[in-house]
Amino acid sequence: MSKVWSIIKFKIKEGCVDEFLEMERKLLSPRNHFLSSRIIRIDEREYANIVEYESMDKTIDHQDEGLDWLDSVEHLLEWYEDSRTDAFSGIEIDKF
Repeated sequence: MSKVWSIIKFKIKEGCVDEFLEMERKLLSPRNHFLSSRIIRIDEREYANIVEYESMDKTIDHQDEGLDWLDSVEHLLEWYEDSRTDAFSGIEIDKF
């Protein structure tokens, strides 16, 4: 089965970065649904969460938990026009 990667970008309101990152750590620990995760800073208040899942089934299993978490941090986010995040997922096709 092929691994799946999800990349979710967030724009965090000014003054809310530390609170957001703490909430992100709570979501990502312990790692029950995924193999690895990284949070990267794109600019001063924009971050991306990059998550490696074992399979598409594991990705889907984690979706409801992720949406509940997103609802809980919505007050910390600036929107991307009509969405709280800029996100996409894809199946790993090569590793080198």
